[in-house]
Amino acid sequence: MVIRKGSIYWVDFSPGKGSEPKGKRLGLVIQNNILNESKLNTVLMVAITSTMKFGELPGNVVLRKGEASLSKKCVINVTQ
Repeated sequence: MVIRKGSIYWVDFSPGKGSEPKGKRLGLVIQNNILNESKLNTVLMVAITSTMKFGELPGNVVLRKGEASLSKKCVINVTQ
């Protein structure tokens, strides 16, 4: 599998602690493709949530239904 910056994948964020994202949810790859194509075994991602209250926080990005092929309105959550 070739992981690319800007791609969205299902990710298991378990076990989350405190307010960290938990469980299976969509994640957005934010790591650059140079690192994605390297021999590193990690990928930097941020969680996507349907909890719209996170859309009010600075830095988070609200996505409309249908945007990025999402079935409902969601938030890219960079604050956790």
